[in-house]
Amino acid sequence: MMDKIRTFITIELPQSVKIVLKRLQIDLGADKDAFVKWVKPDSIHLTLKFLGNINPEKTSEISAAMANVAQNTKPFLLSVSQLGAFPNTRSPRIIWVGLTNDTNILAGLQKRLDQSLASVGFAMESKTFSPHLTLGRVRNDIRPDQRRALAEKLTTTGLKSNPPIRVIAINLMQSDLTPQGALYTQLAGINLSKRLVKAN
Repeated sequence: MMDKIRTFITIELPQSVKIVLKRLQIDLGADKDAFVKWVKPDSIHLTLKFLGNINPEKTSEISAAMANVAQNTKPFLLSVSQLGAFPNTRSPRIIWVGLTNDTNILAGLQKRLDQSLASVGFAMESKTFSPHLTLGRVRNDIRPDQRRALAEKLTTTGLKSNPPIRVIAINLMQSDLTPQGALYTQLAGINLSKRLVKAN
């Protein structure tokens, strides 16, 4: 029996957006503050569904479920928006950037995808979909003064530009955790309003 693989479904970001996000991380102190574990810009993506550990032979079923949804969804446009944090900017644990423009289409895509994947054995999400791009995670050993300084940065730092995210495909990705961070491999890419275009 083959080893299970850790998988999720995502929308990939153009390089222009990753450059903006990297600049934003630096503005927030990514080049000097050690109390936030920053996500590498090339690894930032918009997660639609985390599937967890699956048997590799399950990928064909997942791809078919994705294609079923994608063929009824037209390409759409997103843009990065305001900076935020979970649970809030005063006591940040996860630092993120929100999204604007066709977020209603995005929410509909995610909901239909969730329903389609339920038909092949994946539990539907219990939480409301909250689209965001994670920039970093605050470490547990952060001092109160560091947290206050970070909260101040979050309220005073803004995006210097917001290039468009043209969503034309959804992707099934494999995540391999290594000491250097997660390594991502595309297993399938499905164009919106098109059939399956790539699968391993």
